[in-house]
Amino acid sequence: GNIILNACLSAMADMLHISLNSSLPDYKIASTEEIYKSLHNTEDQPYILVLHIDLSIEKRHSEGHLIFLLSSMSLRSLIEHIEQFLGNIE
Repeated sequence: GNIILNACLSAMADMLHISLNSSLPDYKIASTEEIYKSLHNTEDQPYILVLHIDLSIEKRHSEGHLIFLLSSMSLRSLIEHIEQFLGNIE
């Protein structure tokens, strides 16, 4: 699942002409509140982007969430690139 997911995120970054910097995944089974509390102390990256992943390939199914911590500048840049991409769609 991680290889396919990484390929999807790379394709998205290529389409938006951005680079994604990420760390090794950290697997947790916890409530939304518990995860939020563990992320709440990140002052240099105050924004949280959550992606819900639902992959089904043949007889295999994988589901989960990816959490990206974003600085103000990173969030602005992401929004600008998404708006540019959407503006180019006819």
